[in-house]
This record gives sequence, C-alpha cells and structure tokens, in this order.
Amino acid sequence: MADDEEEVIPKKPILVLGAGGFVGSAIAKAFVTAEDEEGWEVTGTLRAGTAKPKWITHVIEVRAVPHARRGSRVAHVRAPEPRSSRAPAGGRAAAQPVDTALLEAIKRSSVIVLDLVSEPVASEQVLQLLATLAADGGDESDAERVVIGVSTIMTWARTSPSPAEEEGGEAPPLTEEEYKRRRPHVNFRDQHTLEKLLVRSGSESVRTAVVCAGLLYGGAEELFHPLFKAAWHNQPLPLLSLNGDGANILPTLHIADLCSVVLKVAAGEGPQYLVAVDQAREQTLRKVTDAIAKHLGTGEVVPMHRDDVLLDKDVDYFQLDLRIAPTSVLDMGFTWASRSGLARGAAKVVAEYRVERRILPLKVLLTGPLAGVAGCFESEVAAALAAEYKVAHVTASSLVAAVLVEQSELADKVRAAKAADKQHTGALPDELMAQLVRAKLNSTGCTNQGWVLDGFPQTLPQLKLIAPEKESDADEEVEAEEEADEGEEETERPKPPADLTPESIIVVRMPDTQLKARVQSMSQPQVEATGMTAELLLKRMQAYAQAAAPEGPNNVLTHKALAQVEPLELAHDDASIETSLSRARIYLGRPRNYGPTAAEVAAKAERLEALRVEAEANAAKLEAERLAVRDARARAPPSAPTRGLVQPAAARRRPPPPAAAR
Repeated sequence: MADDEEEVIPKKPILVLGAGGFVGSAIAKAFVTAEDEEGWEVTGTLRAGTAKPKWITHVIEVRAVPHARRGSRVAHVRAPEPRSSRAPAGGRAAAQPVDTALLEAIKRSSVIVLDLVSEPVASEQVLQLLATLAADGGDESDAERVVIGVSTIMTWARTSPSPAEEEGGEAPPLTEEEYKRRRPHVNFRDQHTLEKLLVRSGSESVRTAVVCAGLLYGGAEELFHPLFKAAWHNQPLPLLSLNGDGANILPTLHIADLCSVVLKVAAGEGPQYLVAVDQAREQTLRKVTDAIAKHLGTGEVVPMHRDDVLLDKDVDYFQLDLRIAPTSVLDMGFTWASRSGLARGAAKVVAEYRVERRILPLKVLLTGPLAGVAGCFESEVAAALAAEYKVAHVTASSLVAAVLVEQSELADKVRAAKAADKQHTGALPDELMAQLVRAKLNSTGCTNQGWVLDGFPQTLPQLKLIAPEKESDADEEVEAEEEADEGEEETERPKPPADLTPESIIVVRMPDTQLKARVQSMSQPQVEATGMTAELLLKRMQAYAQAAAPEGPNNVLTHKALAQVEPLELAHDDASIETSLSRARIYLGRPRNYGPTAAEVAAKAERLEALRVEAEANAAKLEAERLAVRDARARAPPSAPTRGLVQPAAARRRPPPPAAAR
C-alpha cells in the first residue's frame, strides 16, 4: 500500500428491526450519524412497500400482520433481499429461506436493536435464532454481541406504588431497581414477556439490555401525532381521559434522548434493565394536551365522552398513571434534547414537528403598483396563490372590513381614523394598519398555515412596523431550555412570538403607460368597488414608484431579514395570469400541508366522474352520427349519389373528350 494511501476502516455492522418505523428509523439514523471513528453500517427490516431511508445499507423485507394490541401492527420476516444484491432489470433474485437472511444478518452484526413494541414477533424470532446459534456453536465471531430491546413504560402500567416512607405521606416514585415487581397493562403482556426473555438471553458472548422508554414524543411525532395534527388544523383538542379530568401522570421521553440512551448502552454503559424517562414533574395528560393546544393550536381543549375515548386506538397510553423516576440515564452524560418533558418543552417540540413534517408556514409578500386593489392583476394573483396553498389572503381592505363589525378598542381606533379622513383616501395611518396586520398574522391560522400579504406593506418603514429589524442573529435564536433546580417550582414556558418577516417576495412590474391606461379606463362600478378614483390611484402609483426604487432607502427588500431573499418579478399582462401562477408555484415550492382533505378528494373524484360520463356521452354521440352516415351511404343508389356524401371514384372521374376534339 502506498504511504500516502489511507487505510480503509470497515464500518461496524448493526441490525435494526423496524428500521422504517418511528423508533427504528430514529435509532438507525443516530448510529449512522454518531461521531464514531469506524462508523456504522445498518441492516434493517422494512415493511414491504416502505421507502428505504438513506441511512439503511441493507434491507430485509417483512410483511405486516394484525396483532392483538389495540392499533398496532407487527411483522413477520419474509424473504430477505439486500438492496445491493437484487437482480438487475429483467432478472429475478433468488429468495432465501425466511430464517436464513435474518440469521446471516445476526451473525455479521455486532449490535442488534429490537423494537419490542412494533416488532414483537420478529424480536422473538431473533431471540430464538440467537439461542440456536449458542446451542449449535454456529457463531464463529469472537467479538461480544450486544442485543438491545427497546420496550415501553406500559409494561409498568399496573405496578403498585412503593410504600410511603412515613405513614400518611406521599409514596415515592418507582425506580428501575424495582423492575422485577413491575406489572404490565393487559395489552402489553407480550412486551413484558419479551423483556424477561431478553434479560435471560445474556451470555459470555452476548450482552443483553432492555431500555424501557417513556411515552415517546418529538420529531415528526407518532403517539401524539393526532393531537399535533388537529392543533395544526386549528381544531380544539380532545381530552382523551376516561375519568374526564386528565389528572393522570404521563412519564415521557423525547425520541432523540431515547437514541442517546441506546448509543450509550451499545457502548457498554448502564444496567441490564433501565428505565428511560425524562425529569418532568407531575406531568399530567391535561397539562400535555393544554401545552400542545397553546403552542400549536387555538388553545381550546374540550372533554370527550367516555365512549368516544374508548374508540381511540391509543386509549391505553393516555390512561397511564405512573410516577417513575429516572436513575441510570442521569449518569450517562449525554446532552438532553428535552430533559423537562413534553408539557414544559412544548415550544421547542412544536418547532421540531413543523420542520420534520415540512409544514412550516408559507409567508409571502406581494407588492406592485396596484397590489391590494380588488379586481386588479396583483390581487388576482395573490388570491389564486392563497387559495391554492390554503393560506390566508391578507389585504388592507379585508382587515378594515372585518374589524369594523367588531366592538373592540382596535375597532374604535379604526372608526375614528376613517372619520378623520377628510380627503376620503380610504387609507389608515401606517401604525394603525400595521397593528391590524400584526393581529391577523399572529392568529392561529396564519402562524400554522401561512399568509399572502397583498398590498401592505409597500415600503420599508411599513414593513418595520410589522416585523422590526433585529440587531443580531442572536436575537433570532430560541433561548436555550432552562432546567429547573430540584427545589424550584416548574412553570410552563410562554408561547414564543411568531416571526412576521416574509420569506418570499413577489413583485409585479407594469409599464407606466399601461398603468395609466388601466387606471383611466376604470368603470364607475370598479371605482365604487375599490373605493379608488383614478386620481387616487395615480397618486398611489407615484408613491409606489418612489418606494420601489431599487436603490431607494424605502424599498422593502432593504430590510435586514430579507438580505438573502431573491424576489420573483412578474410582468403584468392581461393574458399572462396563468403563466404568472405557474412561475409562482415553482418559486414557492410545493404546498406545506397535509395534502387534500377527504372532502376535497371526494369532490375531485366527483368532478373526474362527471368528466368521464360527459366524455362517454360525447363518444357515443359521435359513434351514432358515424353509423348514421354509413347507413345513409349504404341505402343511396349508385346512380344518384346523396348530396353531401362522398361519391365513388368512378362517378368523380371526368369523361374523355369527343373524338373530333382529339
């Protein structure tokens, strides 16, 4: 080997069951991205049809089968097929016996991670194969193998509390040292059994460990996802409590902290059985639901009828009432993602959820000489984009009209300002207009889905009234989560203010001659509908021309937060609105939502069905006309061709000239 050629260090192999699931996928990614000199190569089991995560090297496909536990599905290992060894197009890879592929993956893996909750059948199969290897002496590896089973705190759900230290005092929380007296929920007996089997499967060459995790949250969410999704859709959240008050204690754990614990256990830290929960204090179901509603939704939580709660597939988890404290995980020395729990860390968890689900709000500012004027090109584009992306279309006129029907202090200010408008311009002072805009953009619908600002702000001072410039990047960062001291009372963090700075700018350009011609051609109904006379619109155009000057101090693009934003310029043309929308779609990207609703899918299906019926009717009509023409031709005598029909070639042939002419 040449002196300057670096030695290639082989990666350590790891087998992860359920590598496409919430737990398995996160753990696989954590190993691959861990700061390790050798690195890891992941073999993972995936449900048939599941997309392969990029951090998985080899795949063993499995098929899902129903399981007795409410709402879960488990997997049986099917014919394994590493992606790298699949047959080329037109060929067919030879299927191996079911156990063979899993056995080979076990033999070459130094770490095996079992998801005892989502993959109990496959997990037991791995334990059986390990036992077979040990009995037959078929394992030729001299290195120690680590088998980690990720379980759930539901295997402790029926555990009786520890006795109180003093008579009449409060019982202390349970700890992992008491794991031998744990009692599972009736629907989690399989996991309880698997925990016992895994602990007893240890040997000189196989080190086993159980990580019993609290109710998992974080990232794209899984267990709590229905609550997050309902909150994002601005719906009141249900309190999934059978007793109605939600006072039961929920021990939880962030998915990133679970990954940190598993990495530490793989490195040899921790006892054979450890409980991985965060340090949330008295975290009840009610507190968790309130926190999600406050930081992501409308803040409204409504009780559910007992029968409706029982229909929820995850009802067992939400009725858990368990005081249990972490011990070993506190000594592992990793950096916590969320030490203080879901309720207290909801602001950070909600931010993660938006990023992982790709549902960050769309924030667009559309400017132009006639932006915000109903019926004009700019507003047509803004309204079309808002409808397509399912976000709010925010105009000055709509905000004023909405506030004038209210009885509030802000409404009184608007009425007073309009009464003081002696020139009847219809415009409010910038400070008051900015107050209306801020109130709208801070509403739940706008903070979740987003908005298209149409016509205001048009200048830098106006934009600063809505989104003040920050002095440094540090001001934009979310404060680090503070951890409460043991004797300090835990308080919930306030909801952080929304960032009202636009992230995309669309500028509509129009030649002055075309602008003036358009304004001067406005009809009286248009003037009445917009409240803008030709004179006022010309003044507006002149003001916009000054504000939009590329190097001018009042251009909105000179805002510090927009330094890296490249605007999309659209040329105004009465015939180009579809072209403009097409370009805007490319500029803004795909919609940031959960896709079409069930009602929208049904409506689209109805439209497609109507088009199909119409097309079939048209085709039948054309076929009937064709047959009628054919029959008419067949009935017509050869010597008297029917008018309008195609004559035979002999009838169309010109007769020869007389002999004299020749």
